[in-house]
Amino acid sequence: MFWQVGNDATIASGSSFVGTLIAGNDITVVSGATVNGRVLSINGALTTDNNTISGPTCTPAPATLKIVKVVDNGSSGTAVVSDFNLYVKSSGTNVSGSPAVGASSPGTSYSLSAGTYAVSEDANSSYTQSFSGACDSGGSVTLSSGDNVTCTITNTYITQATSSGSSGSSGSSTTTDPELTNTDTTTTTTTVETVPGLPVTGFEDKENNNSLNIVIAFGVLVLSISVIVLGRKKFKV
Repeated sequence: MFWQVGNDATIASGSSFVGTLIAGNDITVVSGATVNGRVLSINGALTTDNNTISGPTCTPAPATLKIVKVVDNGSSGTAVVSDFNLYVKSSGTNVSGSPAVGASSPGTSYSLSAGTYAVSEDANSSYTQSFSGACDSGGSVTLSSGDNVTCTITNTYITQATSSGSSGSSGSSTTTDPELTNTDTTTTTTTVETVPGLPVTGFEDKENNNSLNIVIAFGVLVLSISVIVLGRKKFKV
C-alpha cells in the first residue's frame, strides 16, 4: 500500500504505520511510532526518534498449477477425460479443490503456495500413465511464488490380446485343421463270389483254362465210369 503526501508528513507517537509513505517535503516519525514499510521524502528531510522501522513484508504471490488430462484411446479404447479422478497433494494431504475429475486443456487450475506437490490419479488397468510438462515422471512438481505452470497426464489404451477358448481361460491356444484330424470311418464291404472248382484231372491249374484239356478230362471220366459198369455186370454173370 502506498501513501503520498504533497508537503510534510508526520507519523504520531504510538502509531503503527504499514506501507510506503512518499512525501514532497519533510517526514517526521515521532518517538514510539513503528513503521512496517518505507518512508520516502522527495525534497525534504526524514526525522526519526527511537522508532522501529522494518522492511515491508508482503504476502508472496501464489503459484498457479494447471492439470491437463489427455486420453489416447488408440483404435478400441472408450474412456473420456472425465472418467479419471485427479489428485494434487501436499505432504499426503489433498489441497483445496482436490480431487477433481479430469479436464482437457486448459485443465483444472490450482492456486498454491510455493512448495513441492504430488499429482496422481485413480489407476485404470486398461491404460498406461505418463506425465509431461512441469511434472517429473512420477508426478512430482516444485512451485515457486508466482509460477504459472502446467502438468499433463496422458493415459494410453493398452491393446488387449485376443484369446480363444472358453471364457476365463488364458494361455495360448492351438487350432487344428479338421481335414487333418478327422478319421474316415466308412466301412467298405467286399463281396466274394465262390466259383465251383473243376474236378481233379491231373493237369496243372494253368492248363484247366484250356477247353481241349477239359474235353479230354471229361472223356476220361466217362470212360472210367463205363469200365466200372461193365466190370459189375461181368461179376454178376
